[in-house]
Amino acid sequence: REETLGTTVIKHEVHILDPLIVFGPGGALAEISAGELTVPTFFLKEDELPPAVQALKQLILDADCYVIVSPEYNHSVPPALASLMGHFGGSNYSCKPSAI
Repeated sequence: REETLGTTVIKHEVHILDPLIVFGPGGALAEISAGELTVPTFFLKEDELPPAVQALKQLILDADCYVIVSPEYNHSVPPALASLMGHFGGSNYSCKPSAI
């Protein structure tokens, strides 16, 4: 989507990551975790990561900001969302604007 701010063109690219799809059969993290944070991706060498995980990691690294929309779960974020974010380590999200 493109918008303008004065003479500047601003482009928006939105990606939706649904934990049911990411951890489900054929999902990026299905092979290495099946929904549990057993082996975070930052513990593995880059060449040990499946291509789908490498692509998801690159998507997270390339983002300029994060907007997370999620229902409340016991006064916190849902476990699947926490696991999804935990797989990639905090350094991938640092110094980027975010909103929950």
